[in-house]
Amino acid sequence: MTGSLRRTLALRFAATMAAGLLLATGAFYWSASRALQADVPTSVLRSDLLLVLAAIVVTGTAATLMGAWHFTSSAVRPVEEITAQATRI
Repeated sequence: MTGSLRRTLALRFAATMAAGLLLATGAFYWSASRALQADVPTSVLRSDLLLVLAAIVVTGTAATLMGAWHFTSSAVRPVEEITAQATRI
């Protein structure tokens, strides 16, 4: 059982990190390609960068919240089952 939990947690962490890195890579690629394609004013590039960074922070926070919620729910479930069984006894 312990190996299964470790594997599950490792896979969840890896998936969360992969999603975050893919999002960050895509966002920075979009910003860099836009800057290199045409003469874009610095103020526009700065606002694009701030928008991309804000999107990464919001999306990363939401993904972390969902992952933590799922993890804590699965961690508390056995305790609830044990409590219910002890109450019946």
